[in-house]
Amino acid sequence: MRPDAPRSRAYDLVGFGIAAVDDVVQMAKFPEPDTKVPITRIERHAGGQCTTALVAAARQGLRCAYAGVLGRNELSEFTRNALQNERVEMLSEIRYPGAKPYYSIILLDGSTGERTILYSGDGVRGPEPEDISEELIANSHALLVDQLGPAGTLRACNLARKRRTQTIGDFERADDERLREAMLRTDHLIIPLRLARQVTGCEDPEEAVSKLAYPGRECTAVTDGSRGCWFVAGSGGVIHQPSFPLDVVDTTGCGDVFHGAYAAAIVRGMPPDSAIRYAAAAAALNATQRGGQQGIPDRPAVERFLADPSSRYASKGARHDIGSSMPNTSVMKEALAAGDGIVRLAPCWVPRKSMVPGGRLRLDPRDIYALGAYRGGINERWFSSTTNADNGPDTPADEGLSYIVTNGKRVLLKDAMESIGDELLGADVMREQGGWNVLCKFFDNLGPIAHHLHQMDKHARLVGRKGKTEAHYFPPQYNPTVNSFPYTFMGLEPGTTRDDVRRCLERWDEGDNGILYHSRAYKLRLGTGWQIDTGILHAPGSLLTYEPQVNSDVFGTFQSMVEGRALPWDMLVKDVPPEYHHDLDFIIGMLDWDANIDPEFASHRLFHPKLLKDEPEMAEGGYCEKWVASPNDYFSAKELTVFPGRSAVIRDAAAYGLIVVQGFGSVGATDVATPSVIRYGEMTEDELFVTACAARQGVTVTNRGGRENLVMLKHFGPGNQDARGLTR
Repeated sequence: MRPDAPRSRAYDLVGFGIAAVDDVVQMAKFPEPDTKVPITRIERHAGGQCTTALVAAARQGLRCAYAGVLGRNELSEFTRNALQNERVEMLSEIRYPGAKPYYSIILLDGSTGERTILYSGDGVRGPEPEDISEELIANSHALLVDQLGPAGTLRACNLARKRRTQTIGDFERADDERLREAMLRTDHLIIPLRLARQVTGCEDPEEAVSKLAYPGRECTAVTDGSRGCWFVAGSGGVIHQPSFPLDVVDTTGCGDVFHGAYAAAIVRGMPPDSAIRYAAAAAALNATQRGGQQGIPDRPAVERFLADPSSRYASKGARHDIGSSMPNTSVMKEALAAGDGIVRLAPCWVPRKSMVPGGRLRLDPRDIYALGAYRGGINERWFSSTTNADNGPDTPADEGLSYIVTNGKRVLLKDAMESIGDELLGADVMREQGGWNVLCKFFDNLGPIAHHLHQMDKHARLVGRKGKTEAHYFPPQYNPTVNSFPYTFMGLEPGTTRDDVRRCLERWDEGDNGILYHSRAYKLRLGTGWQIDTGILHAPGSLLTYEPQVNSDVFGTFQSMVEGRALPWDMLVKDVPPEYHHDLDFIIGMLDWDANIDPEFASHRLFHPKLLKDEPEMAEGGYCEKWVASPNDYFSAKELTVFPGRSAVIRDAAAYGLIVVQGFGSVGATDVATPSVIRYGEMTEDELFVTACAARQGVTVTNRGGRENLVMLKHFGPGNQDARGLTR
C-alpha cells in the first residue's frame, strides 16, 4: 500500500483484464505427428491472466473485484459463476452482449506436466477508456493490469497513479505503444523472460531485469518458470529467487497465481523481496494439482509451506492438504531412530501486531514482516511448542506449533505427543501430566510492552484456558544491544489501593491511564532472571528474554498507552468472559493483590543462576550447568556450557527441549550450530527435543570449536525430578 494512500478502501485488488475458460485435455504424453493417443481426462476450468490472479489473491484473504468486459453467453456465465464462487465480486456491466472470455483447449502432457495451449479470441473485448471507472480505482488499494485493451489499460494506470493506487503489471506482449507506456507507469512490473528479451534485447535475465528497472519503481521482476525469477526491488541490485522444487502435475496458471499472491503480499505490507518469495511459493504449490485454479493455495497453506519448504505435504496438493500436518507415527518413529531419541525441530516464528520487533532473533531483517505488516512483525520464536498462538481470527491453524523434521518430512510435535507421548516424555509423565505442558520462547521487543498480567487458573478456566506462570531470563548471547528501555515495571508500589487501579481503568480512553505511576521499575541485568507468577502485573523492558512458562497464551493488559500507542480495551478483556468485560470489580479481582504490593518484591522474585554441582567438579568434566529459572511446579530451565574441544555426558531426569545460543558441535549423534542469520522458512541446526529415555541414559554433548564455548538453554516441563526441592 502506498504510504500516502487512504487507509479505508472498498477493495484490496481490482482487475479489468483477461478472463478465460479452459478445457484441459490430458493425455499420457504428447503424440508424435500422424499418430493418435487416447484422452485420459478432460475437464473445464476457469482461467485467464487477470481472473486467475484475482482468485489467487482472494484465497489469500483479499477483497477482490473483477470489472472486465463479459457478455451474455455460456462462456461468460461460466466465468461469472466461477469468480463469484471464489468470492471475487463481479462489477462488470453487460455493455457488449456478444463479448466473451478467451477460450482455450489446453493439451496436457501427463508425463511431464508441460502444456500446449490452443486458444480462440473470438468475441474478446478489452476495456475501452470509457469502461474504466476512476471511482473504482480510487476505492481499491491495488490494480492488476495486463495487455487486454491497450487504451483502457493505459488510462487505468494513469488513474491509479493519480489516485495513489498501486499497480501490478502482468504483460505478455508489448507490441503497442500504449502498452509500453503502461508498463512504464506500473509500480510492480512482473513479466516473463520471453517478453523481457523482446523489450530489452538482452538474453541474460539479470541484464534484462536491470534494464527494465528504473528509479521510483517498487519492483521489477522477470520470471522463467522452473528457473525462478530475477528481480530488482527499488534501487537495489538484482536478486534471484529460485523456484521451489515440488512434484509438478500441471503448470497452467502458475504465472497468474504468482501475480495474485504477490499482489496480496504487497497489499498486506510485505516488502517486495518477501512478496516475491511468497508468490514463488504460491505458484509452486499451484503446480501440484491440475487446472489453472484448482491448486491455488490459501494463505495458511503458503505460510506453512514457507515455514518448511522441504515438507513432503506440499506434493499432496496445496489448498486442502499442504500444511495440514496429519499424525504420522512412522515419521515420528523414523525421527526418533535417526537421532537415538533426539529429534530436530524447525524454527517456529510468531508475530504480534501491537508490538515493535527488537531485531535480535537472528531472523533476517527482510523477513521480520514476512507474514504481512497487517499481522505485525515477528518478535517471538517459540521452542518445543505444542501450544497454538492466540493472535485473533487471522491466525493460521498451526501458528505457534513446533514441527519435528527428518529427511525432508515433518510432523507436528503436538501430534507426536498425542500419538507416542510415552516414548517422548515417559509413561509416568504422560500418566500424571497428560502431555507436554510447557511453552518456551524468545521474546524480543524494541521497547517496553504494556503492564499486563497472566490470569490465575480460576479466572482462565472461565474462558476454557489455563493460567500462566512464567520465568524471564536474559541470555547475554542474544542481547548484543539492550534496545530502548532495559527496565521492567513489576507489580504495584506498596500502599497502592484497588481504587487507585480502578481510577486508572476508568481513564482508559483519556490517553495514558497512569497505571505505571503505581508500579516500580527494575533495571534488567544480563544473565539474571525473574519469576512472574499468575496475577502479577509486569511491563517487560527491551531485553530479549528467554521465557519458560505454562503452555497458555492468556493475558490481560492494564495499561492503556505504550510509547504513544493507544491500546484497545479488548487487550484488557481478551481472556475475560463477555459478561465481565466492563465489570471493574471482576477485572481488578484478577490481580494477586498481596503478591503485587509485596514490599520485598525483588528479593522474592529476582533469580540469580544456581550451579547444579560444585563448579570445579563440573569444570574438570569439561562443562558447567546452571538453573536459570526459579523453581516451581510447572517448569524448570537450565543453561549448559561445554568448553572448547571438550565433551561431556549430561544426564537429566526428564525430557527437554533445547536451543543452542552459542558455538557448534553435537548433541548425541545430531549436529548443532548457532545461526548468524535465519531466513523465514529456512531450517536451522539450533533446536532439538530430547526424549526422557535419552535424557536419563545420558547425552554426549561435544563442543567442536577450538576457542568458543558451546552454550544451550534447556527447558523442562512439570515432572522433572531434578528440580524438586530446589531453592532460590
